[in-house]
Amino acid sequence: MTHSYFERLPPELLIPILNNLSGLECLDSIMQASPAAYRVFDTHYGEIFEPLLSSGDIHQFTVSLIRITAYLRTSSLPPHFHDLFSLRSCLAGETTTYKWDPPRWEHPPCPLPPEIPATTLRGILASHRKVVSLTVGCLDHYLDLFHALKPEHPVDKSFHFCHEEGEGKYDYVGAWQLSPPCEPFPVRDMGPPTWVEEQRAMRAFWRLELFRTARAAIEAGRLSWPADSETSERQVREMGTDPFTFYDITAGAWLSSFYSRYPLGHEVGNNWPRIRFELERDLDAEIMLTVQAYMAENRQSIAEHDFLARARRRWPAPAPEGPQDSEVLGIIWGVLRFYWDISGGVHHWEWPVSPIKHVSFEPFRVVGFAVWSEARMHAAGFLEHDMDCCQAAWRSILTPEMLDEVAREKVRHHVSDSEETDSDASENPGETVLPRWVVRSGLFTYTDRKRSRRRRSRVRAGEGTVS
Repeated sequence: MTHSYFERLPPELLIPILNNLSGLECLDSIMQASPAAYRVFDTHYGEIFEPLLSSGDIHQFTVSLIRITAYLRTSSLPPHFHDLFSLRSCLAGETTTYKWDPPRWEHPPCPLPPEIPATTLRGILASHRKVVSLTVGCLDHYLDLFHALKPEHPVDKSFHFCHEEGEGKYDYVGAWQLSPPCEPFPVRDMGPPTWVEEQRAMRAFWRLELFRTARAAIEAGRLSWPADSETSERQVREMGTDPFTFYDITAGAWLSSFYSRYPLGHEVGNNWPRIRFELERDLDAEIMLTVQAYMAENRQSIAEHDFLARARRRWPAPAPEGPQDSEVLGIIWGVLRFYWDISGGVHHWEWPVSPIKHVSFEPFRVVGFAVWSEARMHAAGFLEHDMDCCQAAWRSILTPEMLDEVAREKVRHHVSDSEETDSDASENPGETVLPRWVVRSGLFTYTDRKRSRRRRSRVRAGEGTVS
């Protein structure tokens, strides 16, 4: 049998070669292919694993998740993890962008456990192999759905979704009722998923992996704190019920609860740091919901024995783009602001001008909006163009049933206003008086609205009546 030269290299030459690999994914591949690399790793894993983990191939937030997972698998925690509160503070401080002020976690990043066995690190590599396969499959799944979208922008680029009462205040029409003529947006293909998009999904899958590891440790009684700590057994058990409880984030409630937390007339400016903290944390939950939805929809395929072989990259592994913490989470200012604006958030103390204010994020989550980079969203016409054009683009991918739900929600929120009429209506008996809030889905188009104003002008000039 002929052996390759690589297999005959001594450890002192193999170790530098392994240390110069691009990251854990490459290390795992070479260990599966080379018995010599496998043997060298077993005896020199301390010199090999940590440099590759910290190489920048994986975002630093995910690196911290991997290290904490390694601690949990060795049934140990760092000495400064005094209770459940300190564990959660570490997870927030080392793996997210949203920080408490003053900070609740000021310790340096957790290193790997000093006495970690090689078997644990081989298990971490196996978990990373599965996470990479899930990441690739997830992005493939959502990219196919995203490419199938047909976003539209208004033909008239000066169009605005707004509530204007006009001269006589009888053509008051909600923004959700305006239907400007639209045309397909010229979508630019941004190619395969970027490093940023991979890191968003990968971090979410590693968060689920850490949660499963913690739950197994809880059920086996291996995760415990000193008797004098503030963590009770009940708290530990509750922490293992679901990943959202474990990470202390809210599943799918970020926009639906916004108006209850900051009601009409609330001074948003004075509370912006707190609002941003809550939106960042809630958007973080949306990314986890995105990968969970992929796993639920493809549960059978993922469970099959050849899933890892089938979930191969259709594109080269993207190169790191730098430690862009906020961008990896999808909480960059442009995306964050637009997610807020699209629901009417920036105008909630004035007129609710967004045409899709009461739409849940779910129809956008199922096509990967929480995962895609700002550049991909912009290239498809969903971000950073004129706000009204983007709102039209988001609305253009909704089904008629979803749009009907928007209209019903508007009726529910404004029914009292819709029953009012202006007091000066009686002064013009020849005019048909419309309610202050005209709640008739699809009644007015953009053209109808302008035509109505022209009619009213003729009425006031004595040329006729409004019919």
